[in-house]
Amino acid sequence: MRFLKFLTLALFLAFVACSSHKTGRKVRLALNLQEGQTYKLKSNATQTMQQTVHNMKQKITTSIKGVMSFYVKERQNDKFIIDLTYNKLQFKLTAPRAVISFNSEDSNKTDNIYDRIYSQFIGKKFTMIIDRYGKVDTVQGLDALGKSIINGLELKNPMLKAQLVEDFKGMFGNKSLKSSLELLTCFFPKKPVHIGESWSNTIDLSSAFPATFNNTWKLTDFDSTQAIIKGNALIESMNGGAPMRIGNMAISYDVQGNQTSEIHIQPKSGWILFAKINSHVTGTIKVEKNTQLPNGLNIPFDLRTEADYQSL
Repeated sequence: MRFLKFLTLALFLAFVACSSHKTGRKVRLALNLQEGQTYKLKSNATQTMQQTVHNMKQKITTSIKGVMSFYVKERQNDKFIIDLTYNKLQFKLTAPRAVISFNSEDSNKTDNIYDRIYSQFIGKKFTMIIDRYGKVDTVQGLDALGKSIINGLELKNPMLKAQLVEDFKGMFGNKSLKSSLELLTCFFPKKPVHIGESWSNTIDLSSAFPATFNNTWKLTDFDSTQAIIKGNALIESMNGGAPMRIGNMAISYDVQGNQTSEIHIQPKSGWILFAKINSHVTGTIKVEKNTQLPNGLNIPFDLRTEADYQSL
């Protein structure tokens, strides 16, 4: 009996020792990209928007697939200056009265205005500045690139040209891509952590709709080949839903939702090996009374996004 008690105690202590060894080791997780190296990421995202305008329900579905290259041009202390390039791009937007599509592997159809625009977009460089914790300082050059391409088409209708520029900025402009990239990359802890440890950060999203993502992250596993980080976020109105001026209209966004993430990274470089991010946001877009809308307008919406990313 005494032997059994001793054996049980020995096994328990061995288990505790092994567990504490794995959870107790603190590791530094951060971007450590090398100058002159190119990192590639394949993405696949689908977004479904259900909204109600003037008591009419609308469904807008957007799917975007792409391969992007990240060339590390320079490292300045804890920041990386990166040349970005889309190598492949495929998207389709389906709305009640419109379908917009493009595929870089089947482009140059002169009867499709979007093929004429985005076929020139593929392979063009633009710049991102990102710090070691994944916070994106700026994305530069995309707005100017889109405007230059569209101006080069010599379209006779100025309203069409202006709309195409806004469409480009909405899907791939500086603000839009900055938000998309930061939601993907800004998860690194500011200090070393051990397996099972959690940390938090906050990200303000300015494109699409203004919202704040209150994130909680957790290192769930770590070895020499990968670190696995899981995240949960509560999504709420940015700045308490205060109205924003867009042209001559005041628009406010009342939003709430959640997001889940699972991200696998290469421990040494911090580069994403695989990531899956799902979000669900509901709310109301409120347009205050103005000369065009004397009664104002409320647009309830329901937005679901599923995205996955893989290193190439």
